[in-house]
Amino acid sequence: MSTSEAIEISKAVATQLTSASQAGLIGGFSFVAKHSMLPRREFEDLKSLLVDTAPRGDIRTFAARKKTQHDYTIQILVRKHIDKEDSLVAEELLRVAEAIADYWERDDTTSGQTRTLTGRDEKLISPVEMQFNEDKVQTHRVIQSTILLTFRGWR
Repeated sequence: MSTSEAIEISKAVATQLTSASQAGLIGGFSFVAKHSMLPRREFEDLKSLLVDTAPRGDIRTFAARKKTQHDYTIQILVRKHIDKEDSLVAEELLRVAEAIADYWERDDTTSGQTRTLTGRDEKLISPVEMQFNEDKVQTHRVIQSTILLTFRGWR
C-alpha cells in the first residue's frame, strides 16, 4: 500500500493547500486541509466544508540498478453534508474542488517545473483528475469530490 514517502507527500500537500488557501490562492476559498490515513469523519464534522488528503498508492518501476521510479498518488477529498437537495451548497463545493485542481495544474503541469514538497523533488506528472461521488449524495446526503494527484520521485 502506501510507503512512508507517500505519507510524507500527503502531509506536505495538506500543508501547502492550507497555506495557499489562507493566502487567497485557491479561488478565494479559505479552509484547513488535514492529512489522514483513513479520512473518515464524524457526521457532526461534515456540517462544515472539509478538505482531507490521504496517500492512495505507490507504483514502483525499476529504472536502473540502484534507482527506482515511484509514482505516488495522493487523493484530496472535499466534502460537506447537506440537509436537503441544496444546489447552492453543491455548486460551492464543486467550485472549491475545481479551484484546488486549478491550483495544482497551474503550478505544475503547465510549467513543467519540479515542486519540492518534502525536501526532495517530486514532479506532478499526470493531469489532475477530479471525480464527483453522486452515490454519497443520494444515500448519505454528503457531497464529495475527489481530486487525484500523481507525483513522480526517484529513490
